[in-house]
Amino acid sequence: MDIIVKIKQPYLLIKDRPYFDKTLEVDLGELSIRIDERYIKGRFKMAPEKSLLQSLFIIDCKEVSIRYSEDKFIVAEPFNLRVVFANLVRTDLLHMIDSS
Repeated sequence: MDIIVKIKQPYLLIKDRPYFDKTLEVDLGELSIRIDERYIKGRFKMAPEKSLLQSLFIIDCKEVSIRYSEDKFIVAEPFNLRVVFANLVRTDLLHMIDSS
């Protein structure tokens, strides 16, 4: 099962510093969130031949920019950002490892 979500130009308003009233505007450009599921082998040393289902969460942001929201002064040049993290889907092998 693959899930893909795309959002164009979401932005966040973040307080610059606790003692300032000004805010930073973080424009996430084109935000894409994708979830891929795939089988992998060799994850556990006690059963390297076993295939496990793994979910990959991939978050891509293209043309991220940070600027002061009041005067639109650019704090950082536009950049791309990618975050990938993996999560094991439920498996009996996890129970075997926890009980040993």
